[in-house]
Amino acid sequence: MRAASDALRVFPLLNASIDGLTSFITTRSISYRGCARCGLIVPVIRNADEKNVTGLQRSIVDLASRARARQLKPDEIQGGTFSITNFGSFGSVFATPVINQPQVAILGCGTVEKVPVLWTMPSQSVRSASSR
Repeated sequence: MRAASDALRVFPLLNASIDGLTSFITTRSISYRGCARCGLIVPVIRNADEKNVTGLQRSIVDLASRARARQLKPDEIQGGTFSITNFGSFGSVFATPVINQPQVAILGCGTVEKVPVLWTMPSQSVRSASSR
C-alpha cells in the first residue's frame, strides 16, 4: 500500500475520481477491498500518502475489524480515489478487478507462488573448482 501511495504521487491522474464528465478531483485516499461476512466492503484510508507503513497497517486493522463487526460509518466507505484488492488471499494468481466508480484505477494483487527454476549456463562460463 505504501508503494502504491508513492506511485500515485508520480502518476496523479490515476489518483483521481471523476466528477461529472470532465473534471477530476485528486486526493490521496486509498480504498482497499476486504471481505466481510456480509460481502465485499471497500473502506477508505484517508491521506494514505501521509502515513508510514505502521500507520497504514494500523488503519487497515482498525477498518477491517470494524467492517467485520458492521460498525463502519458511511463516510468511511466513500471518497476513495484508488483501490487495492488482494485476490491472492484466496490463492488466485490472476483475476480481473473491477473499478469502483467514480475512481479511475485499481491495483489487483495475486498470490506469490514459489516455483523451482533450473538455470542452465553455457559451459564456457562455468568454471570448475579444479581449474583455479
